[in-house]
Amino acid sequence: MSNNGLAVKFLQQLEIRKLVAGHRKRNKDLLASLEGFGVDLMAPRQIDLHFFAPNEKAASELRASLEKLEFVTTVVVDKSQYGGHSVEAQATMSPLDVTKEDAVLTLVQIAVSHSCEHDGWGTPI
Repeated sequence: MSNNGLAVKFLQQLEIRKLVAGHRKRNKDLLASLEGFGVDLMAPRQIDLHFFAPNEKAASELRASLEKLEFVTTVVVDKSQYGGHSVEAQATMSPLDVTKEDAVLTLVQIAVSHSCEHDGWGTPI
């Protein structure tokens, strides 16, 4: 790998770390909110994962990667000024499991590998 390739990989890893740190803070707040509503954080339930893709190709590739991990996915064309695509994935897991560091890292890495953004998660109350 060239020096330029190593520099790009290093910068990508730094960006991934920053993204994971941002999710860590939001996840802590979301878990506290869910707990306040009486949600059992250890019980499996529907988890909705949200991603943004810059175009149809990236959305399709991200969707395929998520489906390999057995997520049920949908792609929605975003008509807003963002102009991209929204990829939604659903799974049955606990709120604590979806917020584990390795789970967050995996979701962020998959998104970044397709030039997409993992925007977070939610669950019906």
